[in-house]
Amino acid sequence: MGIPCAVFIAYTMIFSLDDLRTAVPEWIGLSALIISLLAVSVFGIRDKTVAWSLGFIITVGAIFRGMFLLRPAELSDDIYRYVFDGQMLLSGHNPYTAAPMDTLTTHPALSSLAALVNHGDLPTIYPPAAQFVFAAGAVAGGVFGIKLVLVVLDLLLCVVMAQVLKRLNRPRSFLILYAWHPLPILEISGSGHVDGASMLFLFTALLFLTSDFPNHQTPEGQVSRFAGWTAGIFLAAAMLTKWLPLIFFPGVLILAGSVQRKQIALAFLLSTLVMIGVFWPAVQNGFHTLFVYAANWEFSGFAFRTLRDGLSSGKAARLILAGAFSTIAGVIYFRCYRVMGGIKNKQILSFQSFYMISVAFLLLTPTLHPWYALYLAAFLPFAPGPAGLVLSWSVFLGYRVVIGYAVTGQWVENDLMPALIIAGPAAAFMAWVFLSGSILPSRLRN
Repeated sequence: MGIPCAVFIAYTMIFSLDDLRTAVPEWIGLSALIISLLAVSVFGIRDKTVAWSLGFIITVGAIFRGMFLLRPAELSDDIYRYVFDGQMLLSGHNPYTAAPMDTLTTHPALSSLAALVNHGDLPTIYPPAAQFVFAAGAVAGGVFGIKLVLVVLDLLLCVVMAQVLKRLNRPRSFLILYAWHPLPILEISGSGHVDGASMLFLFTALLFLTSDFPNHQTPEGQVSRFAGWTAGIFLAAAMLTKWLPLIFFPGVLILAGSVQRKQIALAFLLSTLVMIGVFWPAVQNGFHTLFVYAANWEFSGFAFRTLRDGLSSGKAARLILAGAFSTIAGVIYFRCYRVMGGIKNKQILSFQSFYMISVAFLLLTPTLHPWYALYLAAFLPFAPGPAGLVLSWSVFLGYRVVIGYAVTGQWVENDLMPALIIAGPAAAFMAWVFLSGSILPSRLRN
């Protein structure tokens, strides 16, 4: 029980900080301690000396989330857009119709809220399914209501992940790598990011496609005849809550059998058309904002900054990185597709591919907000690689910029931080390669 107690003390110390924006070094250091303790726990689990029950893991995770549910959203102001969109939908108006600042006269009751929305001159970028999550949070009560809804969904995600781990014959104790991880606790419970809802839908789709691995009777495993239809619906819900899960779409199709693959594609297409149709034609404004984001946004991306400075062109840098990511993802998925037909644990290989795709995306995206790494953290229980584990922490270094912003109101990024963000996982990977080949006992190299 020493490790859970130490993790609890670390979270208590973070919670006791007056303002997370001005105490970034302190809570990043404490987060590093928590990540280290989780890594030690994984070694213990692999050595079968640690075996916490599922109820204990989720209960402790709920306690950690409850701490930061009560704090204001200090590290990000995205949640004000969520509240605004939810209130618009509850009032019977299409959130995509106009930008928040354009509604000051038409919706005077929301004028004070509109002033808090970041990029209030642009219509919402969030997809249709997210709007219903925002509306549910608005019903529950503004900022706190949305955070509460997202925390509940995040805990449901932990339950779903535990079931997937069981089906893959992985230790359910590995769930601590997500349930106790600082990323979901600070980014979902603390800042209220909607990615938790998106991941719940994504993992629910994956749950329907994973068979009972220890007891399956055929190479294809045993899944419901309607698994593909259900998975397709949830996969569409995941993508239409946050666009990022689209990068996992090819892998989901590979994971599915030939029959389920067709079902997934059709259910995904129909669900997407229905949800977009609900907000049509104003939803086109959301696609415009998405285009503006893809063409102009940047934050903490080391590869992008390096290419942009070398080529003197942000557009060229974005195109090169998009091509590089597409190539890497294609190679990973192609390898997964070719190899899966001949190995017994093909389902585990799919989750390892999702892990690698997540790492590649974070290293190559021009905009690396810390909460983008939530998807990587979600796949850590299935592929706990040292580089990914460190990267899921090092993304926090991007928050250095909020120190000056909180004190002076100036948003000034430091070129050193993007380099350090990737230096950490690179060093962890090289150290692991060295240690696994020379020092670590054979039982820890497996």
